[in-house]
Amino acid sequence: MNQTVTLILFAVFVGLQVGDVLTTVRALDNGATEANKIVQWVMARIGVIPALIVVKVLAVGAMLAAVILAPELARFVLAALDLLYLAVVINNARVIRG
Repeated sequence: MNQTVTLILFAVFVGLQVGDVLTTVRALDNGATEANKIVQWVMARIGVIPALIVVKVLAVGAMLAAVILAPELARFVLAALDLLYLAVVINNARVIRG
């Protein structure tokens, strides 16, 4: 049961990463600025979409490693990150709508 919950939280995390990329690109196209200074720095060097892909692949890879190596801890971290990224995607959607 706990493993299933962890895998569901991981799947939600991956989906929210995709949602973050899609809504961030649209929000930036609408004049928004990236709030995360690290991501902003990477974007300035390699471009918006490549930067988002690199950052998200690293984030998903790190969480997958956590799921494999420390699933009990990963479950709590994923729950918190899922809530955080849900808020990010909702905020991006608000920015897109104006």
